[in-house]
Parts: sequence; structure tokens; C-alpha cells
Amino acid sequence: MTDIDRTGGMRRDNRSPRNALILGLAALLLGALSLPAMAERDKNRARQLVLVNQCHLDLQVAVLYSPAPDVWRKAGWYTMASGEYIMPYKRDTKVRHRDNARLVVAANKKGDTDIIIKNRKEAHEFEYKGERLKGMFSIRVLRGPYVESYITC
Repeated sequence: MTDIDRTGGMRRDNRSPRNALILGLAALLLGALSLPAMAERDKNRARQLVLVNQCHLDLQVAVLYSPAPDVWRKAGWYTMASGEYIMPYKRDTKVRHRDNARLVVAANKKGDTDIIIKNRKEAHEFEYKGERLKGMFSIRVLRGPYVESYITC
């Protein structure tokens, strides 16, 4: 008689619980880090603007923003300490900016008139209160009802 191998095709997996824990934690961390990037994006949705000063200097900031399709507005000058974030208002109304519109930010050192942040590749000029400003296209992050703009110099 022939012996029948009843374990053929079945293999025991020798993964350690430690490896499974490490893989689980890595997946959890990657998921948490990607949450801001996963925010729902709608090209015409306007969100509350949040300006974040990541420059080592105190700044005065003006922005060119779009609250609705084919509508562009200007707001400023907002005084910001280094590391500070603000939710700007214009005439007691929240400044709101659309998801797919480019935000233009011009900033100068507090008490100085020279624009200090510049994007060497692309810049956009706009006029605010009779002054011609050269701004940069800002990096934006969508977080729920907010669009955050990071200002660096």
C-alpha cells in the first residue's frame, strides 16, 4: 500500500508576532500621515484660508485669492510673527479660497517695504491699495474645512 501525504499543499507560515506588529504599525502610520492629502477635493469648494508663517522673520502678508470661479480678491496686510498661523478676515468676513485655484502670497519683513519671499521660477504680480506687489504661488494643504498656506522665506 502507498502512504498518502495528507499535508501536501499545506504549509505553515512561520511569521513572528513581532514582524506582524511592525507591519501593522507601519500601515497605521502611513495611513495617518496621508490624511491631509486624502481630504475631499472639489474644484469650486471654498474653504477658510489659514496662513502659516514658517519664515524665521516677522512678516506682513497680502494675498490674492479666489472665493468663487472667475472671482479674484485681494486682502492684507496681515502682521504675523515667526511660527504664527492666522485665519484672515476682510471686513468681518472670513477669507475663503477655492481648492483648485492658485493662491498668491506677497510678504515683506515687518516694518520694511521690500518683498522678501520670491519664487524664482514663477511669480505673479498684483496691485493692492495702489502698490504693485510681486507674489509667489503658495503651497497649500487641504484639511477639512480649511486650506492652509505655508509661507517660507
